[in-house]
This record gives sequence, structure tokens and C-alpha cells, in this order.
Amino acid sequence: MEVAVGGRMAASILTLLLLSSWCLMVASGFRQRGIEREEEEEAHGLRGRFLLARARTVARTDAGEIRVVSRYRSKSEPCPMHIGFVQMEPNSLVVPQYIDANLVVFVHRGEVKVGWIHKDELVERKLRRGDVNVIPAGSTFYIVNTHRGDRSQMICSIDATQSMGPSSHQVSRIFAHPCTPSLFLLPSRVVLMS
Repeated sequence: MEVAVGGRMAASILTLLLLSSWCLMVASGFRQRGIEREEEEEAHGLRGRFLLARARTVARTDAGEIRVVSRYRSKSEPCPMHIGFVQMEPNSLVVPQYIDANLVVFVHRGEVKVGWIHKDELVERKLRRGDVNVIPAGSTFYIVNTHRGDRSQMICSIDATQSMGPSSHQVSRIFAHPCTPSLFLLPSRVVLMS
């Protein structure tokens, strides 16, 4: 009977040792991946834990501002999710843009009208504070601040996992208009009168 109890105890101890060594191996692997990720972030100037500190302004005019946060998985591979912050003055317009990735728009403050072309049809949505809308990949879209007295603020998530082709790594620049930045955000009364 003592041999059976001793055998079970030895088996339990052996199992615990194996489990402990496996946990140690997994933990050191996570640590190594963390060190590699930090080195990659340093190479891209992305050191740190907070993404919002690394937001870069891609357009700024009298009509508003657009900032984008991008992440990189490795030196050559961008992360498939980017975040944009759009702030628009009253009666301003984000000129039509083509997007090859899904764009999720969350209205943080104010009211906006979002429009896009989907299957040769114009789709328009009026969004208020707290509303969320998805503009599908392959659409040309625009945004108008319809709130008469207040700025509108939106948080946009650009999901590049659906993107096709070599230009998908450029999705973080979806808000960077190829023309001068002053043409990107316009007072809508100027556009509507012309």
C-alpha cells in the first residue's frame, strides 16, 4: 500500500514539474516576443504603451482637423486596424474619398451626415452623438457637419483586414487627400454654392 501511495505521489510531483517547466517555457516565449515587439516599435518610433500619444495630424484647416493613429506588427507589415479622429467645425465638409477598407464611424459629439456610393446607389445617414455606422469597403464617402452651432467629433476605425492588393498598407493615409490639405476639409457653404 505504501508503494502505491509513493508511486502516486511521485507521479504527481513529476506532473507538477512538467507543468511548471512548460509554464516557464511559455512565459519566456511571451517575454521574448515582447522584447522583439518593443524593438520593432522603437525602430518605427512607436515606443510606449499609449496609442493616442502617437496620433499624427494628416489634415488641418480652418474647417477642422484629422488625426490618425497607426500601428505596425513588424518593420514591413502594418497592423490591419487604424484609428482616426475627425474634428469638424459647423457647416464643414470632408470632401469625397474612396476607401478600400471598412470604415466604422462613431460620433462622439455633434451631428453629421455621412453619405457613400454603394452598388451605384447613394446612401445617406444622419448620425448623432453615440451613433455608429459602417461604410463598406470599396465606397466613395463624404461627411458633412450638419450641427449649426457646434463642432462635431468622430472616432473612425479603419479595418484593413478586408483590403486587397499592395496598396492596403496605405490605408492609414485614407484621410490624407492627395491634393493640398486645405482642400480636404472645406466649409460646406463654399462647396454647396459652386
